[in-house]
Amino acid sequence: MLVRSAITLTLASVLVAAGPARAQAPQPDGRWAELNFDLAEYRFHKGDHSIAIESNASWGGDTDRIVVKVDAGGEVGRRIDSIDAQLLWSHAIGANVVLLGGVRHEFRPSPHATYAVAGVEGTPLPGLAAEAYVFLSEDGDLTGEIKAVHEWEIVPRLTVQPLAALSFAAQDVPVQGLGSGFTEAEFGLRLRYELAKPFAPYIGISHTRLLGRTRRIAHAAGDNEVATDFIVGFSASF
Repeated sequence: MLVRSAITLTLASVLVAAGPARAQAPQPDGRWAELNFDLAEYRFHKGDHSIAIESNASWGGDTDRIVVKVDAGGEVGRRIDSIDAQLLWSHAIGANVVLLGGVRHEFRPSPHATYAVAGVEGTPLPGLAAEAYVFLSEDGDLTGEIKAVHEWEIVPRLTVQPLAALSFAAQDVPVQGLGSGFTEAEFGLRLRYELAKPFAPYIGISHTRLLGRTRRIAHAAGDNEVATDFIVGFSASF
């Protein structure tokens, strides 16, 4: 089974994934809250069907915020096999850059793992969102991910969103099937239509491949090393 360390997943019963335009609900004290479903999608791959959900909720002001990220995923017809949550503090250091730090816990799969988290998110160019995170496990294993998403509006309400993500590990992590070095790359393309705020359905494609030592470990175990998924999903924000 492909190692999906480059993407963290969500509690479907509490959150649902959101697009780039995020709704803000002002509070009486000047603070505001938001709930985003960055993606909630159904994936097709050679007869295998799976779901993936990425969502987050946050509360605070323009400079400092509390952020909760909950991600989930698994094969259709079976129980969800990947659930993790992050509790983060976000601090803006500029108009387009925020630093984040906190803790992440994997509720599934077993054995459960807890990580310290540090990251940065920003919009270096108009329409381009980028993020980079590192995770330090309780066993001292260091892993990380880098992701960039560009939004290009073709016509009003219709946007194309190319995505690229890269994961790495500073050392071998046998329990996760990871080898040191770059572990996985993902390239995706989604065509999103803003049907009605805050709801935007989309279709797309995602290509994922394992890299380096991680690919060799998966090959020896008889696991998939490359996958291309067709996607149907939606994003939303509240």
